[in-house]
Amino acid sequence: MADYIPTVISECLRIVVCTRNLNWNNDEYKANVIEPYNKIQEMQNELERSNMTATVEQMREVLEMLKLVFKTKKVPLEEQLERFNEVFDKTQTRSLFTDFELPTAEDL
Repeated sequence: MADYIPTVISECLRIVVCTRNLNWNNDEYKANVIEPYNKIQEMQNELERSNMTATVEQMREVLEMLKLVFKTKKVPLEEQLERFNEVFDKTQTRSLFTDFELPTAEDL
């Protein structure tokens, strides 16, 4: 198990669950946190069922959903950047996403 490298999808799922929510608007939370989480989970389940690995496009889609979750949960920018770096470092995928636009102060 020491050689286990998490996937972008599994890391994003973990981070969605573990990141504190500072937005108490239930409608926004349902639409922009619960629904994306469910989509990511379904993608993960489908990949496991078919014994496939995620494509770069699927990983990018999940990263974009994570961005939406962070914005909706009102996660501070510094924490968002730390979490994205955590995903790229733990999954060893940074080189696949050199053009991925990390959140900026304007996105908050």
